[in-house]
Amino acid sequence: MRLLQIQMSSAMVQNMLQQLPAGQDVGSLPETEARWEQAISREQSAIRETLQQLLAQLERFQEGIAEQEYIVTNGRIEAALSEATGAPLMRVSRDMGEAVTEVRQAIQQWKQQLEEFVHESGAGF
Repeated sequence: MRLLQIQMSSAMVQNMLQQLPAGQDVGSLPETEARWEQAISREQSAIRETLQQLLAQLERFQEGIAEQEYIVTNGRIEAALSEATGAPLMRVSRDMGEAVTEVRQAIQQWKQQLEEFVHESGAGF
């Protein structure tokens, strides 16, 4: 949001400069425009860094989900091999598997949305 505000302010200053007659004294408007451009650049760098950190955290989270899926699979194998408690263990294992799958899918969707945002943001990122 801050980046959009800064970009809008910069565009307003630039628009004012373009509408003024040539040679007219505009005071500090060029310096203001330069400051806005610097602010935009700083904000874009901060956003880029934050998004990269967030994507890295998502990667680690996805690795944890993959480990949970492995544990659930082993639980299903144990449940299948256990004769006396096979049905309850199988049901719990199935429920755990479904929950892990839902979390994995939600994280994957979130990651895709972030990657699309980075891609759609264009040259600034």
